[in-house]
Amino acid sequence: LVFYVQGQLPFMILTMSMIGVSIAFLIYNFQPAKIFMGDTGSLFIGTYISACILKVGELGDAKLSFISLSIVLFACVDMLRLFLGRYLILKKPFTADRNHFHHILLNFEWSHKKIVLLEYALQIAIICLAMLLPRSSSFTANLFILIFASISFYGGLQFLVFRADQKRWKIKRLERDKKIGDNHLFKSYLK
Repeated sequence: LVFYVQGQLPFMILTMSMIGVSIAFLIYNFQPAKIFMGDTGSLFIGTYISACILKVGELGDAKLSFISLSIVLFACVDMLRLFLGRYLILKKPFTADRNHFHHILLNFEWSHKKIVLLEYALQIAIICLAMLLPRSSSFTANLFILIFASISFYGGLQFLVFRADQKRWKIKRLERDKKIGDNHLFKSYLK
């Protein structure tokens, strides 16, 4: 749609074909997945999206550039959090771990389908916010608002995960205390 508005028909056709290929892939990749994308496919799609964002920015319309940046903002916030977290604990920033937002929610026994739908909803909310921000404001001010909203969404979800984690630990502690309370041998040892 952005390329259509800008009159970039070759890029629009190429992007529509990428969307068609991605939707066809998602039919078989949505839970329960029958096929999985490898590194080459994901890196190719990421490079293509980055090139499209740069092309939209090159044409000079700040509002459309802003909307195109909103497409990758939530993923960038997650990546930045991971890099900073790894840096603070003196790990290499590009080492693999299970601290992505998706993995954190998996640890709380969320289903893959629920996590993916939540991430889709958050991404759509960020894009809608980008479209609703006024054209009269400066690009920098709008970008700051959008980054703040993305971090707020992310922080809110992290807070909910933290609260759920506290409840899990409390339940485990109560179960442990009950086991200790039922163990007469352990009670006599404590006396």
